[in-house]
Amino acid sequence: MAPAPAPHFWFPPTLDDPKAGMRAWFFDPVATMTVQVYGDCMTFAAAQFLTTQFESEYRKRYVSKGRKIRVAHDWRACASYEPEARDLILQWSRGALGYCDRIVICMSEQSSPFVRIAIATGVSITRALGMNIELTKDLSILCAELALHAGPR
Repeated sequence: MAPAPAPHFWFPPTLDDPKAGMRAWFFDPVATMTVQVYGDCMTFAAAQFLTTQFESEYRKRYVSKGRKIRVAHDWRACASYEPEARDLILQWSRGALGYCDRIVICMSEQSSPFVRIAIATGVSITRALGMNIELTKDLSILCAELALHAGPR
């Protein structure tokens, strides 16, 4: 098992769930969040974190105020996934079409072909539904831009 990736930012995440192996930062001025998987598997618990704690927080902060959201997902640590997690995430993403402006998913070139194909397929399905979604290999520029909006902690 590879070591957990370092957090994207020098300040603590808004949400952190060690059981799920997920942490998230919220940037209110730009209604943007980054979510980082630090476990080596996209588990059902990780998918539940996204669809409960994470969703509840962004709905309260942004969607309830009529704001469109942007999300950057760092899934580079994922060496595998549970099929139930994939199904839950796909179902969740379909429900976000009305209030989501943009999704960026970062995956590692070192991920197994199985994981890369699963992510690419999920992106294609979500894109076909009308989501503005893209794959990337690097979030460093986006994270540097977001850090400018961090404000006092």
